[in-house]
Amino acid sequence: MTSAQLALHNVPLVLLFLWSIGLGAGLGAINGLVTVLFKVPAMIVTLAAMAIWRGFILWWTGGYWVTDLPDYWKALGSTKILNFTLPIWIAFSIGVLTIFLVRKIRFFRHVYAVGSNRKAAKLLGISEGKVTFLVLTLNGALAGFSALLSASRFFIIPSNIGTGLELSAIAATVIGGTNIMGGKGKIEGTILGVLLMTTISSSLVFLHIESVWDNAFKGMIILLAIISDVLRARRKSEARL
Repeated sequence: MTSAQLALHNVPLVLLFLWSIGLGAGLGAINGLVTVLFKVPAMIVTLAAMAIWRGFILWWTGGYWVTDLPDYWKALGSTKILNFTLPIWIAFSIGVLTIFLVRKIRFFRHVYAVGSNRKAAKLLGISEGKVTFLVLTLNGALAGFSALLSASRFFIIPSNIGTGLELSAIAATVIGGTNIMGGKGKIEGTILGVLLMTTISSSLVFLHIESVWDNAFKGMIILLAIISDVLRARRKSEARL
């Protein structure tokens, strides 16, 4: 929404991306500080911050929609290469790059270690606070970048744009094999999860099924994934005994 407001003043596209990434990183860093300093679960902090900033945006915009966006905004979201829009190609490229970085950079091994077993990670000399802060900052930066890409698909931007996407993101992640409790998950699995969720949502529309069932289905996926993770952890614990 803030990028769309800036686009009305013909701010160059490169600066819009820098603004979105920087703003997202800054807000993510705030989430990281709250999580580390007050020992609040990262997901709770993220969801609470989302509600706060959504409320701020509604107040700031007065609920009005952004219209009359410049041509370069429309071109970003509508340009197609091999029948796929530019945002899809950019998102896919970032996904492939992230897969490579996760395998090659030590920091991401520390992320898995902290997510899997915090006590063991601490014994290995890994700073849980530092890892958590950097992960949430990076998460914010990527969220800002993807928000601009997603918004570019629309020529009119509503003040509540993005509402409900958090449920889709969680569902796609867990259906892709990520343990919602932490310590397990792959980028490629998440990409497949996104593709599967998109296919399911499109199928529901094609079959003329009401959109409320889309959210209900996503909720069931998340609940089943959590139950599965809990049962799996319980079996492992019993096996050790």
